Amino acid sequence: MTAVSISDRFINCTAVCFFCEDDSQTVDYDPYQNSEIAAYYAEIAAYAGDKDSVEIKFLGDDQVCLFVSEEYLAFAEEKRNHGFY
Repeated sequence: MTAVSISDRFINCTAVCFFCEDDSQTVDYDPYQNSEIAAYYAEIAAYAGDKDSVEIKFLGDDQVCLFVSEEYLAFAEEKRNHGFY
């Protein structure tokens, strides 16, 4: 497994939803409005439920380290290159 950091890009993408004034503005992030996003989240959930793909280690001092499999890293990179975060 490889240690990874959570990118600011994901945090910024999530924050955008809080400033939406209309549901139509959330279509790129809402799995109920966008089946492509729903499928993406389902794939992520499959990795999250697999103890060999994702592991979180508590380091103390309010710090954690996220470890993911090479397979998950490849999945994430492919999705990032196709506009997913």
